[in-house]
Amino acid sequence: MVRDFGISSEKDVGFYVGFIASSFSLAQFMTSLLWGWVSDRVGRRPVLLIGLLGNSISLLMFGQAHSLQMAILSRMFCGFLNGNIGIAKCVIGEITTPKTQAFGFSLIGIMWSLGTIIGPVLGGCLANPVTQFPEWFDGNEFLAHNPYFLPCGISACVSFIGFLVGFFYMEETNPKFRQEGYIAVNSCQSEGQETGCGLLRDEESGLGKKKTIRSNEPRDSVQTVVEGEGSSSALEIEDSSQDCIHRDSFDSDINQSNLDNLDNLPQNAFGKAAVMNIIAYALLAFQNILLDEAFSLWIVTSPEDGGLGYDSAQVGVVLSIIGALALYMQLYLYPQLTRRYTPITLFRLGAILYMIPYLTYPILSGTINPSLENKTIVWLLLLLNLSIRQFCNVLTYTSVFILINNSATAENLGLINGIAQTSASFVRSIGPALGGIMWAWSITNGLGFPFNYWFVFMVIFVWSIGLVVTTMFLPEDEGCGERREVDAFVGGSH
Repeated sequence: MVRDFGISSEKDVGFYVGFIASSFSLAQFMTSLLWGWVSDRVGRRPVLLIGLLGNSISLLMFGQAHSLQMAILSRMFCGFLNGNIGIAKCVIGEITTPKTQAFGFSLIGIMWSLGTIIGPVLGGCLANPVTQFPEWFDGNEFLAHNPYFLPCGISACVSFIGFLVGFFYMEETNPKFRQEGYIAVNSCQSEGQETGCGLLRDEESGLGKKKTIRSNEPRDSVQTVVEGEGSSSALEIEDSSQDCIHRDSFDSDINQSNLDNLDNLPQNAFGKAAVMNIIAYALLAFQNILLDEAFSLWIVTSPEDGGLGYDSAQVGVVLSIIGALALYMQLYLYPQLTRRYTPITLFRLGAILYMIPYLTYPILSGTINPSLENKTIVWLLLLLNLSIRQFCNVLTYTSVFILINNSATAENLGLINGIAQTSASFVRSIGPALGGIMWAWSITNGLGFPFNYWFVFMVIFVWSIGLVVTTMFLPEDEGCGERREVDAFVGGSH
C-alpha cells in the first residue's frame, strides 16, 4: 500500500510503514486511560460498542486512503475511539473465577490467533481485486481506484457485526451498572484463607430463591456483605462437600462488625504489584512491537540486503500456519500449564525463551542464504523460530493480563487496565517508527556486523534481557492478596 503512494524508494518503505503503524498506538495512548476511567463510571458495554463502531468507520477510511496523510489519519481515528483491548480484559476479569481465569484470558489470544490465520490470507487475496480477479471485478472503477478497499470493507463488516451482537446481546459486567437480577459480591473478608471470585448461579429463578457461588477450594465459614438489588444481604461461605456459597436474597442479617470489616480491606489501587506488572507489560509490548515491525520488513527484504525476499502470499501462508499453532497453544496448552505453574512463573519462562528467535532470525538470511537449493531448510527453520516466539507470546501476554487484573481492585479495574493499555500504547506508538528507522538505516549504511541487518535484532535482544531482569522483581503474590473483592456475575431479568 505504501509503495502505491509513490513517496519513497523500496528501501525506505519501512520508514513510512512504521509511521502508519505508530499512529494508531499514539492515538490509543492519548485515550486509553480516559476510556478505562469512563468504563468504571458508565459501564464496560458502551465503551466496547463505541470502539467497535469506530473501528468499522476507520477501516472504511483506511481502505480509501491515497496518501500517507490519509492513512495516518484513519489509523489515528481508530486509535482515538478504540479502548477495547483494556476494557475487554476488565470484562473477562469480572466474569471469570480464579479457576477459569486462565482460560478466559486465553480467549483474547485465541481470537487474536484466529485473526492471524484469516487476516493475512484474506488481505493478501483480496487486495487489488481488479488485477487478481478480473473475471469478477473487471470494469469496477471504484475498486480499481481503491485497490485496498475490499479487504478493509470486509473487515469493517466483521467489526460492525460485532457491534450489532454487542448492542443486542452483550450484558453489562461492571458491578455498578448491572441490571436487576445481577448480584455483585463487592467485598469479602477471609478467615484463614483467601476468598476467590465466583460466578453466581441461579438454582431457581425468581427473587427469594437460593443462589450459589462455586469456590475453588474448601474454605472456613465466613461472613461477608453482598450488594443485592435495592438492599444488602448477608452471605455465608460454607465448608461443604460441594463447597458452595449459599445466599438467600431475603436474609438481611447484617451486623456492624460485617460493615467494619470493609474498612480493613486494601484501598490502594496502585500498589506495588499493579505498578510492577504494568511496567513489565510495557517492556513486553515494546520489544514485541519492535520485532513485529522488524520482522515484517526483514521477511520481504531481498536476500542481498539481509532479508528473505518473500512475497505477500508466502508471508500470509507463514503467518496463517503460526496462527493455527497459536490457537492450539491458547486453547489447550496454556490452561494446562496453569494447573501446574503460576502465571508469574510462566511469564518468566516466556521472557527467557524470547531470546532464541531474536538471535536466530538474522542467521536465516545471513548464514543460510535462502537460495533455491536450501529454501526448504530456511522455511522449516523459520517456522520453528516463529513457533518458539508464538509460544512465548502465549506465555507472557496471557500471564501479564492475569497479573494486572489480579492486582487491581474491583472499583478501579477499568482504570488500572486503562493505565496498562496507555503504557503499552505509548511504547507501541514509538516502536514501529523506531523499528522502521533502524531497519532502513541498517540496510543502507554500508556498515558490517553488528550494524547491518543484525542491528535491530541485537537491540531487541538487549531489551529482552531487561525484561527478564524485571520479571525477577515482580511480586510472587499474584495480586490476589490486594484484590480482596469478589465480583459475581449472574444473569437475571432485563
